[in-house]
Amino acid sequence: PFGSNQAITGSNPYCHVVPYGDGEAFVLDFATTYTAEGKVRVAAFAKREYPPNILYTPDGEMTTDPVAFYGGDMHRIKRIGAISSFGEHKGSGFALSLAIDGGIFADGSLTTPGQVAGRNAVRLTLTNLAALEPRIPREQHDKAMHEFVHRIRSMPPIEADKPVLAPGDPEMIAFRERKANGIPLPSGSLEDIRHMADRMKIRDKVEAIIAAV
Repeated sequence: PFGSNQAITGSNPYCHVVPYGDGEAFVLDFATTYTAEGKVRVAAFAKREYPPNILYTPDGEMTTDPVAFYGGDMHRIKRIGAISSFGEHKGSGFALSLAIDGGIFADGSLTTPGQVAGRNAVRLTLTNLAALEPRIPREQHDKAMHEFVHRIRSMPPIEADKPVLAPGDPEMIAFRERKANGIPLPSGSLEDIRHMADRMKIRDKVEAIIAAV
């Protein structure tokens, strides 16, 4: 929470999806932390530093090293640190409100005492799902959404070579590019896969799969 260097929740993502038309959707999906933990892991394997004031080590020290966030060893993670919320107290409050909603609607609990999967922090893992049905005809709804999303994308950009995108557009662009050209994988990720394969004694099978790809 804001003002602390320890975590009480995970990245508490928020997702809002509004489908319209044939396979199209307005998709807003983001972590309430400054960055999702999965992106920290990718940066750790890529040996890429993070900007300051985002990551904390498990001992509560500010760091720009994503490996330090995981306790210094990506192959033997015993404790993980904390990630600052976006928007300072506003993002923190939003994250905690999601935890409250998820706890009440899931099982009525708001805390999970003790260690969680060998990690140091008390982490809330709760989900709240809500489906809303429009009170207007589907055709009218889809038309309104088409017009609204088109208006978003038609707004004049600050930089001429960077068009304005609607929520979900960056992910769809990345999906199409990777479907055509493959998914980039940091070398550190391969090392982690091989390390796990050694622990499970299936290294030969994994190497065959890597070679085939």
